[in-house]
Amino acid sequence: MLFHSREPFHRVQHWTGTHFTHASLKDLGAVFHLGHNYGGSCRIPSSLTPLTVFDVTGVHVINVTYCECDPNASGVPHIQLHRVRWFPATWRRPSTAFTFRLLNFIHKLQSNCKVNLYDFHGAIAAVSDNSGSGKPCQEHGIF
Repeated sequence: MLFHSREPFHRVQHWTGTHFTHASLKDLGAVFHLGHNYGGSCRIPSSLTPLTVFDVTGVHVINVTYCECDPNASGVPHIQLHRVRWFPATWRRPSTAFTFRLLNFIHKLQSNCKVNLYDFHGAIAAVSDNSGSGKPCQEHGIF
């Protein structure tokens, strides 16, 4: 689990006793610590906060803790998100973020291929779960 706490965008499966089923790292108890060295824990962490992160590998819901011991970043989650190259959807209490590599990828697609954001969102949702049983964004109240 330690390895996954440093790589929050892994796709994992959980053994139920009879078969494997898709699971999120959040459901399996992984926590991603922000504010210190990549994946390092903090002396004074915030409470667990669920965060939906859009990446080129799909939509991921992870648990994060923010560092509250650094006086320069304490109480400022968006700074800690920027440090790991995630762009928050809002400055105050972000619950959604987009990786910089996803934003760069969108920029390239829009510049070169004229892909609109609606279709791109559908493609990223399909990367996460292409079963058609429900979009991950609707599941978590994003759109």
